[in-house]
Amino acid sequence: MLAWQAKLQDSPFDFTDASVKEHLTGDWKEKVKRRMSNIDVVIVLCGEYTHTASGVSAEVSMSG
Repeated sequence: MLAWQAKLQDSPFDFTDASVKEHLTGDWKEKVKRRMSNIDVVIVLCGEYTHTASGVSAEVSMSG
């Protein structure tokens, strides 16, 4: 729904899904920090098993 609303001509915001979906090699935390360096707001959408995904807590911590 957010992605759809962002496409409206009078929408006051943009929506970009910057989720890490693939395995990152090397210092993945540094790569995620770089991805998040130019964002203003983070929205976390949690599914039933989000709490079991490795790295989720780290990504949320980096966003703040």
